Amino acid sequence: MDAGLAAVRGFKKKCGAVIGRLPIRTRLFLLMFGLILGFLGIIFLTSSLFLKPYYYAIKKDSLISTLKGVTELDFSDTGDNGCAGETLRLRLRSLEESGSIRMIILDDSMRVFYTEDEGDTAFRRYDRQSSVREWFNSAFEMIGENYEGEGSVNSPIIGRRRNAVTGTDYLSLYAVVPMTLNGDVRYYYVLMNTPLSAIEDAVTAFNGFALMLGIIAMIVSGVLTLLLCSRFVAPILEINQATKRMADMNFDVELDIRSRDELGQLAESINHLSSELESKIGQLRVANEQLRRDIEEKEKIDVMRRQLISDVSHELKTP
Repeated sequence: MDAGLAAVRGFKKKCGAVIGRLPIRTRLFLLMFGLILGFLGIIFLTSSLFLKPYYYAIKKDSLISTLKGVTELDFSDTGDNGCAGETLRLRLRSLEESGSIRMIILDDSMRVFYTEDEGDTAFRRYDRQSSVREWFNSAFEMIGENYEGEGSVNSPIIGRRRNAVTGTDYLSLYAVVPMTLNGDVRYYYVLMNTPLSAIEDAVTAFNGFALMLGIIAMIVSGVLTLLLCSRFVAPILEINQATKRMADMNFDVELDIRSRDELGQLAESINHLSSELESKIGQLRVANEQLRRDIEEKEKIDVMRRQLISDVSHELKTP
């Protein structure tokens, strides 16, 4: 355990040392790209985990909303063949198209009342072959245990279903809809299907669109990062060069950074410091020059004093 922690600390230290040697421009560029990649990763992870259940819930709500629309229609519009009349069929078709679903309705005699096919010929064909009724009855067995609801209008059965022939997965809704016609209550059996492949297509399309946007964002952000970094780093480089000249005792420095941010304040402080140092050093040079003259004058006086003492001593010794 301790060895593992030590290895991790060593790795972090090495990474920090490597990153610390990189220029600020490079570090900002890598930081921006890292943020974009992390954001894209969060989008893809979120879509993979939550987009399918969310879209599935939307499809369920769409089926329930369509069922409600069916219950509000006038089922007395029935043709002589016992099937939905022209006006009712058009409204049912409109509900199908608006919800991207397929619908089959049987009457209380389990005869085909409505399918997406139009015309008496289609209904007679379905009745003769009993294909719709067989498929209709087997559909609920294929839902299996993955369903919810009781089959009523207020609590329809909703679940996944697979077409054994085509291998297509559907989200299916089944409900018994009571209708009062001429004072009598008749029951209609409604089955709606919407393909679940649309969910996969939506997720794939979203991920592809997000990837495309991510690539565009990386390119645009890369260009903007380079421009912004250049603008941000340029004052720092200018300040660095100015401080180097000041270290070489060159105080004739005037930084032309007019921004009001921290860099602008730093440049203003350096300009003030340079001006003050140049003034103080100028005064110090004047004082040093005066001191040098005073020392030279003192040395001359000392020489004259020693010469005078020597002359007087010589005169006193001479008879």
